[in-house]
Parts: sequence; C-alpha cells; structure tokens
Amino acid sequence: MLQKRLPYVIDCPLHGKVLIEEPVLVDLLHSDAVTRLEGIQQHGVSTLDKTLYLPGIPPINRLEHSIGAMLLVRRCGGSVEAQAAALLHDCAHTVFSHVTDTAFGYVVHEEDKDEYIATTDLEDILSSHGFDPKRVLNEHLFPLLELDSPAICADRLDYGLRVDSRAFGYLSDEDVSKVLRSLIQRNGRMVLSDQDAARTLAEAYITSDERCWGSVLHHWIYVKAAAVIKLAMDKGLVSKSSLWSESDSEFWKRLELASSSLPELKAAIEDVHAEWECIESEDGDHQLVPKVRVIDPDVLVLSVVEGGDKREEHVSRLSEVDEAWRERMLQYKARKGRKVLFNARLLRN
Repeated sequence: MLQKRLPYVIDCPLHGKVLIEEPVLVDLLHSDAVTRLEGIQQHGVSTLDKTLYLPGIPPINRLEHSIGAMLLVRRCGGSVEAQAAALLHDCAHTVFSHVTDTAFGYVVHEEDKDEYIATTDLEDILSSHGFDPKRVLNEHLFPLLELDSPAICADRLDYGLRVDSRAFGYLSDEDVSKVLRSLIQRNGRMVLSDQDAARTLAEAYITSDERCWGSVLHHWIYVKAAAVIKLAMDKGLVSKSSLWSESDSEFWKRLELASSSLPELKAAIEDVHAEWECIESEDGDHQLVPKVRVIDPDVLVLSVVEGGDKREEHVSRLSEVDEAWRERMLQYKARKGRKVLFNARLLRN
C-alpha cells in the first residue's frame, strides 16, 4: 500500500508556485524514476562544465522540463491522466540524452523505453491509482503533450519557452508571459490566441535552432562525446543499465577516473573538453544533415460574421495567416535542410 503524501509544491520560473494535490501526480513526483531526471541535463554534454560548448548557460535538467510539460497540459485543462503522461514522457532518457542516441545509432529513450520502465515502480504507482500504465506511458495518445512537428504541444512548447528564455535569452520574461496568457485549448490541441506572441515564439525557436541545435559545432561536440561512450562500452566500463542509474556528472566523473589508466579513453575525453572550430567547406572531411527544428503554432482567428454583430472563431496555422512568417519558415527549412560538409580544427586542448 502506497503511503498518502502531502501536496507537492512546484516553484517554476515560468509558471510560479503551483500546488499539486492529485495523489497519482504527487506519488510520481516523489518516485525515483522521476527524481533521477534532475541529474540529466537538457543540453547533453553542453553544460557539463564551463569549458564546453555553451559556457555560462544555466543548466536546465529533464526534471524541470518534464514538470514544465505537465504544467502546460494542466494550464490547458488537460486530464490528470494527460498530466501524468506529460510528467513521464522523458522518464527513459539516459545520461547525456541524445548524445547516447548518437553512440547507439537509434533513439534510446524511445526504442528501449519498455526495458527501462520494467526496472521501475512507475507501472505499480499508476495501477494503484486506477490508471492504465500502457496508456499513460504512450505519450502519442495525448495531443496536448505530443504532436508531430511543426505543431506546438507541451513537450515542444516547454522546451522552447524554457530554453529560449532561461538559457539563451531569445525570449524576454514578458514574451514568455504573453505566450502563456494566450495559451488555450481547442479540440484537444494547444492554440495561441495572440498571433504576435505566436510569431515571437516561432522566431525565437528558429534562432535557437540556428545558433545552437542546428550548428555544426554543436553536432561535432556530440559526435566527440558519443565516441567516449562507445569506447567506454568497448572497454567494459559502461553497460546500458548504467546509463539509467547515474547522473550526467556521476557518469562523466567515473569515466574520467578510469581514463587515468586508459590513454585512449583519456584522449577521447580531452577531445570533448577541447576548443574546436568548425568551418563549412565544399571539400570538408565531415558531414552533417541537420534536423531542422521549427514550430508553426496553431493560432485563433476571429472573423466578423455578415451583419457585423457577431464574431466567429476558427483555428489556423500561423503560416496560413502570416505570409511573412510562412516565407521565413520555408526559406529557413530549405537553407538548413541541406547536407553540410565541414572541417573541424582543434584550437586548444
């Protein structure tokens, strides 16, 4: 029998103080499978220390993001089941998240999610509160939480607001407030009632992608970090289960200690911490086909019905009502979606 817990108070920089009283959510928030996400950084290796790619960036962990996604679903009036799904949508992320995907060659937290869930008490917690674990742990059943790009959903929206505002500064506090104030639900999907707020959000998302996630240098650091994980696995230092049992910092410190007697591993780790310059070139030795990240939010459109005494609303994509944004988005996707050849030059070890 699970012990009854007191309500859980969340203090979020985006949403303020929020009291969580629903028993299933409180128990999930206290579970080891959820609390471990505090040690998994949203930026992979990029915020491990000040020498890496994003120096000075506030570390944002996957627990913050998961709670943020839950609060967005809650703000839109989503069910407790949908809120639980949002809280758990990233629960199977390994250390360094998408760096590990690069090492394995597939999306580990998606493909091996069931393997990880079987080692946790999440299914027992959900069942004890009358929820079907198979439903809750399938985020694709909840459109408020997960939709295909470029639509906005809790996962993508929290990521954009939290990273673009707190981490990169591409959104001001007032920009974030405008987006949150305009957030509504229509037909089970997230919609923004303020088209200006939607455009500001979409522009910040593109800026974040271009300057960080879609950059050649960011890709190169991930490749170097993935090489460390591969080598550590070859040396018997890392098992797949250990990728779920340690925090980012614990995992990296263990590899650094082991590298004192393994010159090859030490050199690979030094490559991650080194300062690199990546230059695009038609005869480059390396290549990248970037994943282009854009959003095209659903927006509320009000039109005057004939006679002028009544207004009618409908939902459209931002690109359907803002021609300038449509052109901007299409041009960006065309430019960034091509294969990039580049050379990587070591500046400082």
